Amino acid sequence: MVAEHVDPPIARRGHLTDDAAMGRASHRYGRVALGLLLLAAPGRAQEAAPLTSFSLERLEVNPGLGALTLGNGELLAPGSLRVSLLGHYQRAPRVFHVDGQDASLLRYRATGMLALAVGVLPWLELQGQLPVVVRQRGDDLTTSQAIASPSRSGLGAPRFDVRLGLLGRLSPEALHLALDLGVQLPLGASGALVRDSGFSGWGRLLLGKQLGPVSPALEAGVLLRPSVSPASSADARDSVGSELQVGAGLTVGRALRG
Repeated sequence: MVAEHVDPPIARRGHLTDDAAMGRASHRYGRVALGLLLLAAPGRAQEAAPLTSFSLERLEVNPGLGALTLGNGELLAPGSLRVSLLGHYQRAPRVFHVDGQDASLLRYRATGMLALAVGVLPWLELQGQLPVVVRQRGDDLTTSQAIASPSRSGLGAPRFDVRLGLLGRLSPEALHLALDLGVQLPLGASGALVRDSGFSGWGRLLLGKQLGPVSPALEAGVLLRPSVSPASSADARDSVGSELQVGAGLTVGRALRG
């Protein structure tokens, strides 16, 4: 008996076996996928971080009696109503110092505000304020600093005050002392830098007296608000939070506010 030996088939030159063809295709698809990932990586690296939510507004209006920005302890008479509509402009309210150069997150800001006060009782006054950012613009820091640009306009956070008369309720010439308690709600446009991330509250004492044509006023209190560090701030001192507040003013002559 003669044993017959048969060699396995040999692939012809220029042709691939099924396993080799599948390996070559998988390698090609792997290189394509790697290229797509490399192309997508720079886009992901340049995505801007969202803005930290905090209120950039620094103007505090006094809707009641006294100066426009400072209370004197005097309350409105019961049944009296005072409505104020005002606006103000800020130049470069938020600037970063990067590599020895200034980068303005906001170059300008125009804000309108509606404020009202109503006398309820001889010792009680209620107040409310609603700010609105009409227009704001800044430098585009999306690519250079990965910081998202603020919204161009937005409704601000509403605030409410209760003013309690402690002294001088019976005579305009007496020494006036009042306690003001307020709260700011975490409402409004989140990307316009007009609201804090949580509730903010404050308490302050207001003191004033009429001395002939001169009316001095003194205000002292504390503001309690969430502590945050604005986006891209490398300096730990560059943060906002609770603070002590002291103010003094002097009105000479007859007040122009009605």
